Amino acid sequence: MNVFSHIVLLFATIMSVNAIASGTIGKKSDNWDVDGLNGAIVANGMLVSSPCVLSDDSLEQELDLGAISQKELEKTDDVTVPVAIHIVMDDCPGGVHQLNDKQDMRRNLWLADQSVASMTIMGDEEPSDPRFFRLKGTTSGYSLRIEDAGGEQLMPSVAEHPIALSQGRNDLVFKAQLRRNDQPVSTGEWTAVIRVGMEYD
Repeated sequence: MNVFSHIVLLFATIMSVNAIASGTIGKKSDNWDVDGLNGAIVANGMLVSSPCVLSDDSLEQELDLGAISQKELEKTDDVTVPVAIHIVMDDCPGGVHQLNDKQDMRRNLWLADQSVASMTIMGDEEPSDPRFFRLKGTTSGYSLRIEDAGGEQLMPSVAEHPIALSQGRNDLVFKAQLRRNDQPVSTGEWTAVIRVGMEYD
């Protein structure tokens, strides 16, 4: 028996920027040799580069995983062959990050011309296991698993480790898989809607 699943993933990327601006206002002592009140204002600030520009092809994507045989997912935690997802960002600034250490806790090394962004993938949690994404449709007993290019699983609405962005174009690659849950299964079609948020440091 086949699990006929017309699988569509919709990606809408939401970007926000944390820009830190510092400024000071000082007043000189009123000791000018003229009548009346006298003073001066000194203002200082910092101009922060603009964030990356999301490629038009990455703004909203539909990904079809095709028809999958139920035999591929016989046991709990069985997964299908991963399908690549590309999120392309252009015009990324360089050297904007404010890390105090060139290495984060995962021992990733940041270069001087790299900025840093934190990513969160948002979607409905699978009720039987919140580490995975819930599916909508007539199929039951399955969920969606997403991982980054390094094979690390990405969980719903959980901020992931910082991503180093080189100056210019960046192609972020993720992988999607259908996963067998420990619940009773039924065949059919399903859809998952995933939103990707990027926050710059």
